[in-house]
Amino acid sequence: MQNNKSHIIFEHCSNLSEQKTLYQRFHPHPLHAPFWDQALYLSYGYRFHLVKIIEHGETTGILTYYEKRLLFIRLIFTSFGSICTENQRVLNAATNYYLDLLTAANTFGQVWIPANHSSSIPPDFLVTTRYNFIIDLSKTDNPWTLIKSKEKNLVRKCEKSGITTVITQDIKIFYPVYAERMNSKSVSAYSEHFFKQITKVTNDYLIIAAYSDDTVIGAIFCILEDDKCFYFAGGIDESKRLPINYLLVWKMVKYCHESGISKILMGESSKESNVYNFKKKFGIAETHTYVSPPQSRVPAGIIIRFLNIATTVCKKIPYLPHTICQFRRHYSKVI
Repeated sequence: MQNNKSHIIFEHCSNLSEQKTLYQRFHPHPLHAPFWDQALYLSYGYRFHLVKIIEHGETTGILTYYEKRLLFIRLIFTSFGSICTENQRVLNAATNYYLDLLTAANTFGQVWIPANHSSSIPPDFLVTTRYNFIIDLSKTDNPWTLIKSKEKNLVRKCEKSGITTVITQDIKIFYPVYAERMNSKSVSAYSEHFFKQITKVTNDYLIIAAYSDDTVIGAIFCILEDDKCFYFAGGIDESKRLPINYLLVWKMVKYCHESGISKILMGESSKESNVYNFKKKFGIAETHTYVSPPQSRVPAGIIIRFLNIATTVCKKIPYLPHTICQFRRHYSKVI
């Protein structure tokens, strides 16, 4: 695909070695790291696309997206930070590239658009605003100062209650409490197979687990990529009696600071949700904008009903229900 006015060419890159080189050069979000893409493909069949943005013969940026086909439907989606370039002209062209993807026949989904490009979004497209919280460790020698007084007291409360933490790489310690937490919130959980795939393609991860006596009551799965950390968290019902999440976040902050990690990416949330209110106690919010095709083009309600039926019918087939849940989660954002 070529933008003739600005002589910008979009060229798909399927070579894994070149993808890794481009990733290291342009440093997109860890959700676009090569190991993450492999895990998504092996666990759910999501096909990853990395596109080189070439201007005047030079690669000046990259963009990424995921694709999944469901019967006759082509689902396209991205996460925040999926366009990586410092060239404003290239950024404009990449934004239009995404919008063109969504207007193709039988193509639905949701793509990330830079916040300052809202004017380029067609007026009939659906817009969703999400907030990603970041803990910046680069400007402090003492990470404890990043924790507010109230949250420090909650951390101390856990420690005084005899809660201990350990660092491990054992998925079996993390996954049960993570899955239980997601199920209690009626949120689609990534499969255990997905996390195992991550551990097969990278060793840059760790699990911080909280114990009450000999019982795991909470855990964080941290993915470390260059100078960034991204994580998943979970806890069992018993952990609600104590502010385990505050202790786990503090232990993660402490470990990352000691390991030279400069930023912790806490993930996205809807404004004023419980998760949003928790994360804002630790991090600074970045605003992210997602767009979807016009509702008239997206029979999302019908698709979700189909997915609900498929989940019931296929629940005994390994990993398929998780794939369906991921579809349902993405489509639920566009209605």
